[in-house]
Amino acid sequence: MSNHIADTLLQHEHIVKEDHLTQLFNFISKHQWIYDFQFTKFFVEEVWKKAPAGWLDYLITLSTEQLKHLTEGTITSNCPDSLKEYIETCIELSTHRKQLDNFDPPPLNSFFTDGLSMKKKHEITAMSSLVHNLASCANIHTLVDVGSGLGYIDHALSSTHGYDILGIECHEIFAHKSEMRAAQFEIEQLPTCKFSTCILQLKQSKECLQQFEEALSNHQQQHRRPPTTASPSAEEPVMLMGLHCCGDLTPTVMNIFLQLNQARILSCISCCYHKMDYNINEHQFTNFPMSAKAKRAFSFQQGINGSSHLNVYALRLAAQQTKGQWMNQTEAQYDYCKKNVTLRGLLEILFLKEGIAQSKQVCRVKKKINYSTAEAYIDAVLSNIQDIADRAHYLSKEFLQLFADNQTNFQFIEPITCLQVLLQPVLETLIHYDRLAFLQENGCRAYLIPLFNEQISPRNIIIVAEKK
Repeated sequence: MSNHIADTLLQHEHIVKEDHLTQLFNFISKHQWIYDFQFTKFFVEEVWKKAPAGWLDYLITLSTEQLKHLTEGTITSNCPDSLKEYIETCIELSTHRKQLDNFDPPPLNSFFTDGLSMKKKHEITAMSSLVHNLASCANIHTLVDVGSGLGYIDHALSSTHGYDILGIECHEIFAHKSEMRAAQFEIEQLPTCKFSTCILQLKQSKECLQQFEEALSNHQQQHRRPPTTASPSAEEPVMLMGLHCCGDLTPTVMNIFLQLNQARILSCISCCYHKMDYNINEHQFTNFPMSAKAKRAFSFQQGINGSSHLNVYALRLAAQQTKGQWMNQTEAQYDYCKKNVTLRGLLEILFLKEGIAQSKQVCRVKKKINYSTAEAYIDAVLSNIQDIADRAHYLSKEFLQLFADNQTNFQFIEPITCLQVLLQPVLETLIHYDRLAFLQENGCRAYLIPLFNEQISPRNIIIVAEKK
């Protein structure tokens, strides 16, 4: 690889140690109360009563600005020692997220970015540049994009740099639109797009791996390159990549990468960790932990405290906004978030008390103006429910009474949110380190690189692996 890319990878190589994973599991288990609830049940479960003595007495005295600085480690002298230890340990255990200082990707042709959100433009520009650098340095000409969607990054890489790209997509409508978009290249007088899509639902099975290999073989035959003089009979190496590999897709891609002989490099950005398959009876995810080190560390932690476990709520928090995003919210955004938690939490009490079936459609309140007052909110919710005309006035009155009765509890929302913001990167670090350890245990060199600006794209850390 080029010196620049090699240096970048070397700076972000981290050999995961088992005692570090044990420390992460133990710390998270110790503070399970901070994540182990659904925010809609904030008032139902009276979450604030689970806080250690003195924590909330201190936190409710802080302004929003002081809470922001608290997440950076700015602690006043009257902070309880146990809370101070929590804050400092969260910061110590969290992965560095600041975007690469020496990474300045060139802008893409507007054809590839027109009509996209700022977030999507940022992601496609940065990732396509890194992928190109990794692939070109390893002399790889074929890329496989897992979860290719509408093919934005594939079209950019193929047309700009000449890569042959196979998109793997489970949704037929996305694959069709991607192929149609690729067909526009000739019309726009851009270089021909060497791109094709295979509709395939990836699973961790021999049958799926075989289908994957067949799709890749068919693609390479269609876009076959002349063999090099150095290795005329060798299989052409490929690179696997994925942007926003949701839920179990990242573990699946990692396993395919290890089993696919042609695969040399993997670059993958995960999201929606909480959507991984979870066994409620065993209190465990199918694909987490993955590594032998993390499994031993998790087992050790369970032996100490068998009642604790990492559940969907933990991984949902890991997939939420980062500290950088939270700190840069405007006052209006803070106020809206607090009102959202307050009003939705009180609605939960009302619905449980009155036996009203809940659904996203019923609970959804779209217009921000409906969060301006408790009256506006409950009126908007009740308008979503059919056949309650005779109860509407009563339900509205009950909700407003709940709002009045819980006034003193509203002050706990922002402090507990602050504690979650501190814990979020610790949880995400654990997931990343587990996957890093898994790749290393299987003979790969693996790296965690903060590729995006976290304030634009919160899931900004890319896993890069190369087979030795």
